[in-house]
Amino acid sequence: MKTKHSLFLFLAATSLLSVPAHAQSESKSDASSKSDAASQSDAASEAVTRWLEKLGFPPATFPAPKGRPNENPRDSSAFPDGTNSSSLTKDRAALGLREALSVGVANAVTQTGRRDGFFRNELIKILLPAKLQHAERTLRTFGAGKQVDSFVLGMNRAAEQAAPQARGIFTDAVRGMSFSDVWGILRGGDTAATDYFRARTTTKLSAAFAPIVSRSMENVGAARQYKSLMSRYGNLPFVSNGAVDINKYVVDESLQGLFTVVAQQERDIRRNPAARVTQILRDVFGNRF
Repeated sequence: MKTKHSLFLFLAATSLLSVPAHAQSESKSDASSKSDAASQSDAASEAVTRWLEKLGFPPATFPAPKGRPNENPRDSSAFPDGTNSSSLTKDRAALGLREALSVGVANAVTQTGRRDGFFRNELIKILLPAKLQHAERTLRTFGAGKQVDSFVLGMNRAAEQAAPQARGIFTDAVRGMSFSDVWGILRGGDTAATDYFRARTTTKLSAAFAPIVSRSMENVGAARQYKSLMSRYGNLPFVSNGAVDINKYVVDESLQGLFTVVAQQERDIRRNPAARVTQILRDVFGNRF
């Protein structure tokens, strides 16, 4: 009996919601009366909607009042997890994120691609391969200090020359984002965008960096210095020799350094309001998702 009574109330309420606003107006000729009646109708509609919710009817079954857009949070215009924001549309969120990423990667490429961008940044400076690091003091003791310093500088110069190649690859990755990618990044952690770039661009970046690193290592003499250091290292007592693919090592370290700086840029935009240099960045990252 209770179910039938609730169903009757539900049908009556939904019929009430569908009544045009002008039908509830006391005077069709009086514009002021129409406006008052429409407002009363909207208020009544909202009251009935809340009442239906208390009866346990799912929101998806509520009809939208005529002449008004569907404000159902499960509407197809809602975000993937069902939330809906009147202040931030999907398109604006996507535009804001793409702008943020474009700004971030441009800054990262500029920082790493200039002279001393790697060499003077202790966070990303490329050091000796692990095989040589524990022998560095011995190498310096045996008079190879200048060679070590020159070799380290050469590796970092190679990385600095390769870094600008990342700009176009990052730009393509930004343009290729789906809205699902955008939403995942917006709702993700402080380095969600960096993780996206790492997954989507590492292979292309490695291929683009490799010939530049190889050429630079030859031009500055780093490749030759590495061979000389390995020769001295291998001749030291109680040390086994084992060469490293030095060009691949520099490419890998270059990418690691680049992604580190991209992550710094991302954290800054997410956490620091002053880093949101345009209105759309303030709109997007000023919202709580």
